Amino acid sequence: MDVLKGGYELSRGLLKRQWSRNRGGRRKQDALLYSESFTESELTALCNYKGKGCDRSITYKYLMSKVYDQAVQLLPMWLAPNAVTLIGLCFVLVPHIVMSFYAPTLSEEAPGWVYLLNFIGLFMYMLLDNLDGRQARRTGAASPLGHMFDHTCDAINVAITGLTVASTLRLGNNVYTLLLIWFFGMSVFFTATIEEFYTGSLILREINGANEGLLTMQGFYLFSAIFGTELWMTPIQITSSWVLPLGKCVIFLVVPVSMPTIAANYHAILKESKKSNERLFYESLHGSIPFAICTVAMFGWAMSSSVLKNYPFLFIWACELAFLHIVSYVIVSHLCGRHSLPSFSFMVFPLILGMANAVIAKLGAESVLELPLLFGVVIISAVVNAIQAYRIARQICEHLNIRVFSISRLHE
Repeated sequence: MDVLKGGYELSRGLLKRQWSRNRGGRRKQDALLYSESFTESELTALCNYKGKGCDRSITYKYLMSKVYDQAVQLLPMWLAPNAVTLIGLCFVLVPHIVMSFYAPTLSEEAPGWVYLLNFIGLFMYMLLDNLDGRQARRTGAASPLGHMFDHTCDAINVAITGLTVASTLRLGNNVYTLLLIWFFGMSVFFTATIEEFYTGSLILREINGANEGLLTMQGFYLFSAIFGTELWMTPIQITSSWVLPLGKCVIFLVVPVSMPTIAANYHAILKESKKSNERLFYESLHGSIPFAICTVAMFGWAMSSSVLKNYPFLFIWACELAFLHIVSYVIVSHLCGRHSLPSFSFMVFPLILGMANAVIAKLGAESVLELPLLFGVVIISAVVNAIQAYRIARQICEHLNIRVFSISRLHE
């Protein structure tokens, strides 16, 4: 994850012309896709945004940063930074789809080449995720939209890589997969994002998911490609009556790594709160409520029914889309200078509905069939996220006179 540096400035005349064009001439049928996401003051804040932060990762500092600095020189100057980000996401998405075909319940052993494909894909994702910001500065195309797009793709990859790692470790369609994705992905990503919102800077610590975490996952893929996955099924005696496969024991290694990171993120907010004499820490807890509700709803639904067992990929993606909406709002709010976060996200409601439906069925009352409900949740959540992304990108592009996937100007 590369930190955006530098603001994006426009002349006052261009700002007025773009704002005038945004305000007028829109057809009524276009309103759904162009309902304004930002006020004029928020657009001004976007133009003046200057990202702060650093990557303290040991592997990044002493090894990977040098690789990235050389690799970016291989990219053509006409290639837009957001295109680099999107290509990187496709590198993990395609192997993920292949893996879902060979391991539909997250417990089957796939052919060795599938794990090798995922190793290459995740390596390329990590590489390109660190090249997009360098390409932006190299081509003079850095913008708040690029920062937003980069973080959004990182959030989407939480489910993609989480499910693929669960399949590689053969965790199965159970709560262990959900725990892996929550501890190793969702929780650390959300708390890092909320730290950036309240402190104004994104700090990736000495051991972090964007570097050491992705390298560890690549190690899982490469090992499985060479030696197979039987090792992950080796029984480990936890207690006299509790035996777990080695793959599931990985969860107990993830928790001690992720919990200090989560604590460090909130501790940074607490330090900033004391420094500025503001109630930032309490506000951060208030802003974390939507994520807490999302967590309760996803685990509540999974543990109250067989939805995770019967439809693991569909269920995880339903949870991911709710998480994506929550974390995207925090990212956008930070970039446009909003000072507070809401205590509820309407995108959590479908998960709450699913959990309530599962509890009702468990109590013996009449309930909705789970598969149609789950399909409905995924489709509605995907459409809402897509419309929101289009609205935001369209308004920013017209205001800054830029294109999403091209270096050329929107209006020459």
